[in-house]
Amino acid sequence: MSHRAVRRTFGALVSAGIACLFGAVASATPPGVMALEADPCAGVLDVVIVDVAIGATAKPWVGGQALIAYDTTHLFFVGPMSGDPIFDLPIYFASNPVLGHIDLANGIAPGGGDTNGDVVLSRLVFLTLATPSPCPVADLVWFRSDPVFETRLSMEDGTPINPTLQSLNPLSITDGPTITPPADQSWALPLLAGCVIGGNPGFATATSPCGGAPVITWQRSDGELTLTAPYRYLDSPIIIEWTATDDCGNSASADQVIAVTGCLGDLNGDSVVNGADIAIILGFWGVTPLYLGDLNCDGLADGVDIALLLGNWGPC
Repeated sequence: MSHRAVRRTFGALVSAGIACLFGAVASATPPGVMALEADPCAGVLDVVIVDVAIGATAKPWVGGQALIAYDTTHLFFVGPMSGDPIFDLPIYFASNPVLGHIDLANGIAPGGGDTNGDVVLSRLVFLTLATPSPCPVADLVWFRSDPVFETRLSMEDGTPINPTLQSLNPLSITDGPTITPPADQSWALPLLAGCVIGGNPGFATATSPCGGAPVITWQRSDGELTLTAPYRYLDSPIIIEWTATDDCGNSASADQVIAVTGCLGDLNGDSVVNGADIAIILGFWGVTPLYLGDLNCDGLADGVDIALLLGNWGPC
């Protein structure tokens, strides 16, 4: 049996409906193995869906039963869900939230034939309660032994199949990463241009209780693909969204604001937009790699820049 887990918030689980949880990705299990596996990452108050599934090459069988235990400090058992459609005959189910025990038995209705492996017997819904320490903690859900009953499958003639049992893979329950963006910036327009060139916004920092250092990515609201690309007055304020993603796939984001200030069109810095500034544009007319005389910083000093200047004509 394998536990294949999908993480969702509890509210999303209720609002989206039970049907939305049947898209869990299949996890491979060795032949004849009942293995309890889970998506290794979840956040506090996430819902973890555990698929109790049978190894891919199991012998033909018509029903199965499992005795399972779980860590009540970190998990709350919400309830069972149906497995794959062929198991339309629930035989027995019981849970003890004090002991953290789950007993279940499902079968195939008469006339339904039998099945081999690679199918889900039942789905168990857990709500994560707290972050274990250290993280991750193995065996938050596991098979338990009983002096009378056992975890097994049954063939059509009643012959028991006793597969190898494999406990839950490590499950990390974390609060997700914490990210600190660089300080907001306010940069004045330089002389002769309409953008700040070579601005240094800094870089975010992040930590996470899960795994190593989180991966930090960013996105600029002006669409530029490098942090060193020009920061245009016309795009100000420019928002840089910083995102940290940890080894568990959890992410956190924070914004940094870059403001470009000044008087667009006042290329000579005399606080007046007038003919002298037009002369500067004409002096750099055409391709201008350093954005000199280029108010919109598109790499050209041209009529578009003249139009922008005329729109700001007069005292700053």
